[in-house]
Amino acid sequence: MFDKLKSLFNATDDLAPAAKTADPVALAACVLMIEAAAIEDGIADDEWQTIMRLLQEHFSLSQPDAAALREQAHALHADSVQLLRFTRTLKDEVPHEERDMILELMWEIVLADDQLGPLEDTLIRRVAGLLYVSDRDRGAARKRVLARKQA
Repeated sequence: MFDKLKSLFNATDDLAPAAKTADPVALAACVLMIEAAAIEDGIADDEWQTIMRLLQEHFSLSQPDAAALREQAHALHADSVQLLRFTRTLKDEVPHEERDMILELMWEIVLADDQLGPLEDTLIRRVAGLLYVSDRDRGAARKRVLARKQA
């Protein structure tokens, strides 16, 4: 137990060493999508499928690569007590004008059931702040997702 606690204090700003093999942006985005899916009632099968689809579409991953990344992200999510290291990776690696894409991915997950819970909304608001995405851009990302769902 002491070793686990010690590892939390000694964690670097980078992702876990095992994560170095994956694209750090895709991995960090996947962890945030998993958090968005899990925050209210756990992760349903359709949410896992949506995460897989988004990984394949937005990060040009094959099905096996997306599955491997998802498993790696799920393990990081299970071991993590905070999202800061993942948002820091995204803030450092993704240009400011493209960070709302990360919020779009999260909106896709939380709006999959056509309902927005208060914990889901708070999570996206918090991540937007950590990524330095304005409220206006956060709202625009939500509107784009809703427009795609209605099309």
